Amino acid sequence: MNEPKDLIKEVTDRMSRKRDEANELTAQLSRQLSFEAEYGVEPHMVKGVVLVPHDRNRGGALQYHSRLAMKDGSERFVEVNFFEYLHGPDWKRIVKARRLARSDRGSQED
Repeated sequence: MNEPKDLIKEVTDRMSRKRDEANELTAQLSRQLSFEAEYGVEPHMVKGVVLVPHDRNRGGALQYHSRLAMKDGSERFVEVNFFEYLHGPDWKRIVKARRLARSDRGSQED
């Protein structure tokens, strides 16, 4: 049987994880609302994104603008990297993981 100390630690750890998840979701919502306020585009209405290289930063890394395909069929252009704006510095890892998931789904349909 679990010791009371073990049970308390388990509950505290679970609460800490839930708090971290809530903080991340709050930060994500804040970024989405900020993007909508600044560019007039609701992120959940974006169907697809094409990153358009436009410059290099001082370190030589490419900087991107974004061409957004909207769910209503229209297209919008914003002078920021859509993914970086919404996901921060981890945007490349997140985009790569989504591509892999999408390609896995496609190979399962065969």
